[in-house]
Formats: sequence, structure tokens, C-alpha cells
Amino acid sequence: MSKMATACTVKSVNNLRVFKIPQQEGADSIVRKLENGLVSILNSRQPNQSLQELYTIIENLHSSHRGVLYEKLQGLLEEALLEILEAVVRECEKMPLLIQFWLRFCSQIVIIKNIFLKCDRSSQNSNKYNTVQQLSMNLFKTLIVMSPQIKNEVTKEILQWIEMQRKEITIDLNQLQNALGMLNELQVYDDIFHTEFLRISHNFYLDEGRKLVWQSNLGHCIVKATFDAGNKELQVSLFQTIVLLLFNEAEKLTFAEILELTNIEVDELKRTLFSLACAKNRVLCKMTKGKEIESEDLFGVNTKFTGKLFRVKINQIQLKESVEEQHATEKSVLADRQFQIDAAIVRILKYRKRLNHNELISELFNILDIPVKPYDLKKRIELLIEREYLERDKDDPTNYTYVA
Repeated sequence: MSKMATACTVKSVNNLRVFKIPQQEGADSIVRKLENGLVSILNSRQPNQSLQELYTIIENLHSSHRGVLYEKLQGLLEEALLEILEAVVRECEKMPLLIQFWLRFCSQIVIIKNIFLKCDRSSQNSNKYNTVQQLSMNLFKTLIVMSPQIKNEVTKEILQWIEMQRKEITIDLNQLQNALGMLNELQVYDDIFHTEFLRISHNFYLDEGRKLVWQSNLGHCIVKATFDAGNKELQVSLFQTIVLLLFNEAEKLTFAEILELTNIEVDELKRTLFSLACAKNRVLCKMTKGKEIESEDLFGVNTKFTGKLFRVKINQIQLKESVEEQHATEKSVLADRQFQIDAAIVRILKYRKRLNHNELISELFNILDIPVKPYDLKKRIELLIEREYLERDKDDPTNYTYVA
């Protein structure tokens, strides 16, 4: 799967603004030393100058020539990345080579960041220029990953690796991890990969007899908040976060308005608002009397909130279930168990291809960690036969085979 990255040669860039340095002996040679050093680093060669010497050049020039230094670096980076793009486009399987270039580029940028440390610190304080990290990542994203020649191939090849792994075909997991890490680092994961990945995963689990359900109650966030007593970080659930963020746009909101804006289920919203406005850490204030959350209640931010800790954890409140809710929960658990059983049956037969009924039941008891009865397993097998995931052997009905 992996190939050696071919060498890409970066040359000096001359079509940039000329350094205007006060007349001093050796000024041109100083600039040329810096450029040659950067070119050597981008070509993965040891520069003639020490890194300390290159750092000193930047330190001496950064106060009055910071913009020109970044411009010179940008020109060199663009040339290096265009060389990489040309090399990757020539390959049929682009991702292995692209990942090698990406890892090498990241190593080169670490060195250049250390050389430009003085410039970057000044840039972070002034917000006038992008730092080396910001500049390099933006260029790699724009010129390579989001380029028309590469963008679709990146998604296509990563999805092929995932599909191969799901079919139990050996792949290089380090390559997959590096590829996904690259998309995250460049902040393009959601734009070019996330939606397509969820689509094929949905189809995959449907074929396996399983259903993906979003467990929103398991999500959590850190929300930064400002109160009269100072700043706090609130460790809250996903639903609590959604509710809190509404108060960035409004000082007061009724229960009905919050319900309409969030579309959270009524009982879940009551539970969430109770935890924020009526429990121990009341970051919201309930402006109407009463301990219960009602549809007419009005809520606002509790600006007087105080806490001993900088980070405050706000726990969800567990409300008592009604008889109807208990029945609904039991049905949901039963449905989830059916999906687990179906998935286990399909997985076993997909691997074994052909299996006797008693052997299949025995294996199911071994791998399932939920209480089941032989009758339940037999019923799920019959349903999978009806749905044409499995079929009985024509010569021996006690044997099952997987339908590809």
C-alpha cells in the first residue's frame, strides 16, 4: 500500500518583494543565507547554516521586515507544495504518497516554526500576520487537499480502506490513522469526508442487520461563560450546551420559545432546564415561582452565579419515569437486543459461510453479553431467512449458509 515519496526540489524564489535592509556590510549575503537555509529544509537536506544562525537572522530582521519574511516563506512553501501536487497527481493510488509528503511537510514545518519563533510571537500579539503554522496549514489545504485533482480522490481512497477493513481485508492502519489525522489537522474532515463516511456506514450497518442511533445524551461540552464574579468553564451535556448558547442572543426566553428553537423533546427539555436553573449550580435563573418546570416559565442568565472552582460540572437530573415511559424503555431495550442478535448471527455466518443450527446457537451464546433464550435466537434466525440474509441448506435444513 505504501510507496516511497519521490524527491521534490524547491528552488529559490526571486519574484517576491525585495528586502530593503539598511546599508550594511554583508546584508545581501544574510538574506541569501536565510533563503538557502529554508530551501534546504524544504528539500529535507541539512542546511549549511546552523538552526541557531538562521534563528538569529530572523531575530535581527523581524521587527522591521516581518511581513517580507513571511512573504518570502510563503513563496518557498507554495513552490514546494506545487511540486508535491504534481508528484501526487501522477500516481494512481494517491493517498499513500500524499500521506508521506504530509508527514514530511509537518516535520519540516516544526523546524521552520522554531526558526521563525520570534516572528510568530510578535504576530500572535498583533494579529496582523498568520503564524508559520497557520500559513503552512492553509497552503497545504488550499493547494493540495482541496485542489480539484486531489479532493475527491482523498475521500474515495480513505473510504475504500475503511470498506476493506470492514470486509476483514488487511490494511495499513497507520496509513488510515495518518490520513484522518491530516483531515482533522487541516480542518476539512467535516467538509469533504464526514457526510460521505456516515452515509456508507449507515448502509453498512443496515446490511449487517444493525441500526445506528444517535446517542445525544452521551455528548458533553466545555462552555466558557462570564458572570459578575468572573469567568467560568461549564462542563455540560450536549442538550445543556444547546440551551445555554441561546442566551447569547436573548436575555430572557420562555420554555415555549426554547422548545421551538431547540426542538428538544419536551420531557428532555424540562430535565435539562431543571438541571440548569433549579439544581445545585444554577447558571440560569427561573423567573417564575414553583419547583416544577412548566410551559409558561421564563428563564434568564444568572449573572450572580458564583462557584469555588473555575470549572463547574453541571450534572443532568434523572426524572422519575411513568409506567408508560417504563414500558417504552423496555420496548426500546428489546429492540436494541434484537439488533444485537441479528448482527451477531450475520457476522458469524458471514465469517463461517456455513453452519449447523446447534453450532450457531452455541456460538451466539458465547459472544452475546445479553440474556437470551434459544427460542429468541431461533425466531431471529427465521426472520433473517425471510429477509434473505441467510438460507437453509436444501439437502440439510438444519444447516444455514450466508447469502452474500
